[in-house]
Amino acid sequence: MQNPPRTAWTDIALFILGLLGLLFYFCIGAFLIISGLLSITNSAQGFDVAQPISMGVMFCLIGFLLVPGMWMIFQRMTGRLEPDRAAGLPFAPWHIPLILIVWAVGLFGGQWAVDSPAPAWILLPVLIPLCVFPPIWLIVGLAARGYNLQPRWRSWNALILGTTLGPFLILIAEGIFLGFLLVGVIAVVMSQPEMLAKMEMLSSSLQFAQSEEQIFALLGPLVVSPTFIAILLFSLSIVVPMIEEILKPLAVWLFARRLESRLDGFVLGAICGAAYAVFETGGVGAAAGGEWLVVLGARGGTSLLHIATSAWMGSAIVPAFRERKILQLLGVYAMAILLHGTWNAFSIFTGLGSAAMGQPGGEWLVTAGKFSPYGMGALAALLLALVIYQQYQFQRIQPQTIAVESPALADRLSNEPDNPETVIR
Repeated sequence: MQNPPRTAWTDIALFILGLLGLLFYFCIGAFLIISGLLSITNSAQGFDVAQPISMGVMFCLIGFLLVPGMWMIFQRMTGRLEPDRAAGLPFAPWHIPLILIVWAVGLFGGQWAVDSPAPAWILLPVLIPLCVFPPIWLIVGLAARGYNLQPRWRSWNALILGTTLGPFLILIAEGIFLGFLLVGVIAVVMSQPEMLAKMEMLSSSLQFAQSEEQIFALLGPLVVSPTFIAILLFSLSIVVPMIEEILKPLAVWLFARRLESRLDGFVLGAICGAAYAVFETGGVGAAAGGEWLVVLGARGGTSLLHIATSAWMGSAIVPAFRERKILQLLGVYAMAILLHGTWNAFSIFTGLGSAAMGQPGGEWLVTAGKFSPYGMGALAALLLALVIYQQYQFQRIQPQTIAVESPALADRLSNEPDNPETVIR
């Protein structure tokens, strides 16, 4: 199959976007690494040094992910890109235990390094990629198993868009919402003198708090407030999922008219979700602190969420463009929001449950916090099953290009026209 014609300005725009992303990630990464190293001279120790270095390492690694895609775009612009051959992800079932072992080494090794005396912290910048990339690779491998990535430039472009323009648009949209929310909260507080006096007193007390226990004691009444909980749930379980699920599969929206099947959209959406998961998990995970194992383990589930919902959205975007199945797209969008919002709600109650301990009226939050991790585990299992089932269904129902390992196998499959699963295009 020949690469579809594309205008030169599209390649130029993507190359510039990748270059800006590369400079951003490398510059920020280098700044964080140097800041962490310089903090040693200021008698900083342990995690205070490891945190910025770990985050800097992750930013640099994200920058390196952009290089292959930029090189392929450069080859296209100069007319030197070789014709596409069947190519799939280097993923097989026997890789699964190996991936899980590497992930476990990162998780438990990192927790050991955090709990151990200096200089064990120096291992954290090396271990954090082992916590971030293995679960993402596992889920993308399951989503794209047996799939032919031809044309390869499309997948690399999805990775560029997913680590640059996608997160940028999401941050802008969420920042605008947060701005409106703050304005609304300030307006409500200013209109009620009693509430304003309480907030001023709370702000003054927090400035003189000497420990985390004092901070939790001061914030306790706010944590159990129904209004505060409602605002958190509305923001993080409704608005944030609405923004992220529409913008994460950005590459699928842009390439939808060139994609030929739902599986194309599914795999490309999974790549977009993986790119966003790397961006988000790398930044959040580096600040895990003493809860390294718990935080980065849970981030593996969050990566699964981002990949699964983005892949599902991608599978619905293609027929919406090609067959005008708008209602199907809206239904999938609603379900993606529901899954994402439920996951975020479990996370909220996990945090509130810890903060509500000992607070009058907070018993139900403590109980909800204890059960939330089990809910997140069940939801993760559902998302994993969703990825495996949908990938199997899309490959079975529609004729798909499959990745083959040798010309002989391609010839054999091409002579089996009665089998719709082995069509070579």
